[in-house]
Amino acid sequence: MDFEEFLWAIKLPEELIWMTQNNFEQKSPVTEGIHELLLRFFYTYIVVGGMPEAVSEYVKTKDMARVEIPQKGILDLYRSDISKSVSSRMSLKVRQIFDSIPSQLDDKSRRFRMNAIGKGRQFRELEESFFLACRSRDRTAML
Repeated sequence: MDFEEFLWAIKLPEELIWMTQNNFEQKSPVTEGIHELLLRFFYTYIVVGGMPEAVSEYVKTKDMARVEIPQKGILDLYRSDISKSVSSRMSLKVRQIFDSIPSQLDDKSRRFRMNAIGKGRQFRELEESFFLACRSRDRTAML
């Protein structure tokens, strides 16, 4: 889900969404109160994420601890997909990359750098494994 869909899911009044879109298109600011309200919802959206199951849990409970359950399930599915799409030897390396993404994005640079994981021959194998898994996932999604 994108942010607008999230706002629909939490039942933000349609008029407010429409007004905000209109302000955006006209390149005119919204009021301070609406801006603060939308920022609060945006921060919530960032934490909850855009996966429908996690958003649904948030809408039902407003409990971030409960939202974490479907989020972890989604991450487990990604890890399982990694294991299925590459050899077992490469699977560990690709998972190493996958698991390093949050900490790298949390860094001041807020960018993912492959060279932060390693250097030399092992790094090149790791990089190759990661891109192989990405291509495999893309092909699977197209089927």
